[in-house]
Amino acid sequence: MKNLLLLSFVFFISVSVSSALNCIDRDSVKRIDFNEIRSEIEWFIKKVKPESIENGKYNVYLVKIYEEHKNQYCVTMGYIMDSLWASEISGFKYFTKVNDELVLLEYSNALRNKFCLEDKSIELLVDTKLVSDKIYPGIEFLGSPSGYVCCFEARNILKVYYDDADKIPDDKKIFKYIPQGTTIKMDSTSMKQMFKKKKKN
Repeated sequence: MKNLLLLSFVFFISVSVSSALNCIDRDSVKRIDFNEIRSEIEWFIKKVKPESIENGKYNVYLVKIYEEHKNQYCVTMGYIMDSLWASEISGFKYFTKVNDELVLLEYSNALRNKFCLEDKSIELLVDTKLVSDKIYPGIEFLGSPSGYVCCFEARNILKVYYDDADKIPDDKKIFKYIPQGTTIKMDSTSMKQMFKKKKKN
C-alpha cells in the first residue's frame, strides 16, 4: 500500500514538472505577461474610483481573462461595491492585490496552461471573507457600473472603456444581468438600527 501511494505521488510530481517544462519550452505560443494586465488594472482602478461609493472604499475589482481567437486573449474588467452583486463572484477562483486593492481573477485551467499564465502575486481564493469584509454589507448602488475590455495581440492592445458595463458584448461580459434591487419591508425600529450601524461604519 505504501509503495502504491509513493508511486502515485512520484507520478503526480512528474506530471506537474513535465507540464511546467512543456510550458517553458513552448516558445511558439504567446505567453500572458501579467504585468501588462496589471498596468491596465491600475488604469481602470484610477478611472472608476472617483465615481464609486466613498472614492472606492468598498470596491472589489473583477478581472476575467479568456481566449478570443487563436493565440489572442482578452481581459474584461468590472467591479462590485455591495452585497447585491456578491453572486457575480462565484466563478472567480483567484485573487491578487494591485496597489492594495482587492482584485478577483477568473480564467480556465486550459487558458492558464496554453498561455503559461503565472505570476507570484496570484493566489487561490480560499477564504471568501476577503470579499465580504471589503464590500458594503447592504444595498448601496443600483444600476450598471462601468467596464473595460482589453484584447492583446502581437504588439497591439485594443482597449474599449464602457461607461455602462451592460453595453459590453455578451461574449465578453462579466455581469450576465444587472441587478435592479429588491423590496425590503422594515419596521421603524429595524430601520433605525440599520442607520446606526451604517454611521458606525
